[in-house]
Amino acid sequence: ENDNESSNNENAYESSDNENDHESLSKTNYHLIGIEAFSDCLMITNISIPNSIHKISNLAFSGCLLLDVVIMPSVYSIGDCSFKGCKSLQKLTFSSNYNYIGISAFEGCSKLSEIEFQNEANFGDISNGEIGRLAFKGCTSLKTIIISEFIEEIGDNVFENCSSINDIELLFSSKNWFVS
Repeated sequence: ENDNESSNNENAYESSDNENDHESLSKTNYHLIGIEAFSDCLMITNISIPNSIHKISNLAFSGCLLLDVVIMPSVYSIGDCSFKGCKSLQKLTFSSNYNYIGISAFEGCSKLSEIEFQNEANFGDISNGEIGRLAFKGCTSLKTIIISEFIEEIGDNVFENCSSINDIELLFSSKNWFVS
């Protein structure tokens, strides 16, 4: 595959099956959701991402103002600004497959009130347990954060302007970790 084809594929779903098949996400065998795939889709209210999807690319759901429920059981990488500005999003639970949350991934999700990071995961070359800078900036309803020991790095200003946080549970053992 040449570089031009590779770039074009980043702007849509990538699949090992027929890329012209536009069935619902739950009936596909796609491995990632591409850059800006559903950006500014104003009528999306909930997403159940199937087990076959492991990566959400940059800006994939940014600006989906009515999106309030996201279920992502097998996603381990969430790109920069993926859900930025999804003002109705209320709760996130990251499965044991979680590894990376990009820069400003959930910035401005003002109704987001609870985040839970579960269990340890290891996917080799993929960053193991990293939360990018400004990932949750401006999540003004965020009250509860539960971070398990598998997170190795928390970037700068991750929870900037999260004025409602009242419960942070850090489930660290003797493992070394870094907060910048």
